[in-house]
Amino acid sequence: MNPLASMNPLASGLVRTFRGLRTGDPQLILMGAALLAFAWLRSRPSEKVLIYKKTLKEGQAVNVRFDQPS
Repeated sequence: MNPLASMNPLASGLVRTFRGLRTGDPQLILMGAALLAFAWLRSRPSEKVLIYKKTLKEGQAVNVRFDQPS
C-alpha cells in the first residue's frame, strides 16, 4: 500500500476501491467508496458566510433569533 495514501482520503479511497475490485472484496470496495465520498465532500467549497462578528467582554451574553426556519 502507498504510504502516503493513509494521509489523503482521495488516494486511500482510490487504492482501497481498486484493490477491492481486483480481489472481489465488497467490504474493501465499500470502504474505498466511503473514503472517496468523504474526500469529495471535503473538496466542495463551504457556502457558510460570516454575518456578524463581535468580541464579547466577560459576563456578556448573546441572544440569537431566527426569523425564518432553516
